[in-house]
Amino acid sequence: RMLVQLGADYRYIEFDQGLVFNPINASFYPTGESLAPYELLDVFLNFKISTFSVFVKQENFLDLFSTNINYLLPGQPDYNTRLRVGIRWFLLD
Repeated sequence: RMLVQLGADYRYIEFDQGLVFNPINASFYPTGESLAPYELLDVFLNFKISTFSVFVKQENFLDLFSTNINYLLPGQPDYNTRLRVGIRWFLLD
């Protein structure tokens, strides 16, 4: 028996004001600098055959088609696209 899942996770990040982290008092404070909104799209594939399962996830998929640099915080760019792969296999007696 085989189970397959194919899907996507879409997020729209809208910023009106950038925040900066202050490590001394462990808090964020506004800078007055505005950040541009951006979109994130993650696509994934999971499949399972009895006790063996595999997942493949492409994070920040839209970054492959864009030349813009998105910022989470002022001076802190968002991560580039990345591929995550995982395998799990239960060996039973």
